[in-house]
Amino acid sequence: MADRPTPVLELRDVDVTFVKPLGFLKPPLQIRALQGIALQVHPGEVLAVVGESGGGKTTLGNVVTGILKPTAGQVLFEGRDIASLDRKEQRAFRRQVQIVQQDAYAALNPMHTVAYSLATPMLRLGLVSSKAEARQRVIQTLELVELRPAGQYLDKYPHQLSGGQRQRILLGRAVSLAPKLIVADEPVSMIDVSLRVSALNLMRRLNRELNLSFVYVTHDLSTARYIGRDGRILVLYLGKVVETGDLPAVIGHPRHPYLQALLSSVPLPDPDLSRHRRKLNLKDVDMPSLVDPPPGCRFHTRCPFAAPLCRESEPALRQVGTSEVACHLAEQIPAWSLA
Repeated sequence: MADRPTPVLELRDVDVTFVKPLGFLKPPLQIRALQGIALQVHPGEVLAVVGESGGGKTTLGNVVTGILKPTAGQVLFEGRDIASLDRKEQRAFRRQVQIVQQDAYAALNPMHTVAYSLATPMLRLGLVSSKAEARQRVIQTLELVELRPAGQYLDKYPHQLSGGQRQRILLGRAVSLAPKLIVADEPVSMIDVSLRVSALNLMRRLNRELNLSFVYVTHDLSTARYIGRDGRILVLYLGKVVETGDLPAVIGHPRHPYLQALLSSVPLPDPDLSRHRRKLNLKDVDMPSLVDPPPGCRFHTRCPFAAPLCRESEPALRQVGTSEVACHLAEQIPAWSLA
């Protein structure tokens, strides 16, 4: 069997620690936002990163894009540590790894038109040789992200667009720079529910037609399941990976009780299925603080299956079936299904 190509992006044992000063003569507060994160994203692959707010998802996305430098560990782009890149190579890396933010209105300059917002990065990076060529590329990009006819959007400002249109402009701006990887951070959470499927379908089409890799960051398992149905999933809890693997297998047969709890809150359209689905009642609805995480397994304060071992020893990520799971009791926990 042929070897897989070099990953577009790889994280090796990445930690991120934030230091918060507390005042004169007081030791600073250290917040370990990410610990021991290892992942790979291959060409054309979709990796869904899921978890509750405060679990480290956005921090991970910022590490992937180079916005944040890890406190420890390595970030490799096409096999090279980005910390070792020279200025020209760093510039190329930042072009090839783009981010699509949650708040499209805040991400677009309200003083600039759509044409200016899309053309300027291409001109500055030398991807086009003239303003006329840039304008043509902008039109092609707007067509690509299904804003038609493109001409009617060129001279509009962000406030003149709907939330869904602004999100497509952001996606178009990222795609126009010919990236190899896009980090989509909660990209559909601020647009109307009726428009979310069309936005997700657009990302799936760009993934397929352009062989674009996506890191899709979300708290919404329904959208993660939709866009990543042929990809992989990584579940974060308090800055650590608790389960990862091929998305259909992980979602179909979740091993970690945290993922089971997340899935049990996903509404089902069939009332009969919903009625008979086993509910997972957590011992505590509130997630502990990253400032002072629980000892042992970080989930044991909420886990309905926790044993003394869970309070005493932190579980390592290990292979259980087709998934990697950080749970001492993964083989003993009752089977669970989304349906």
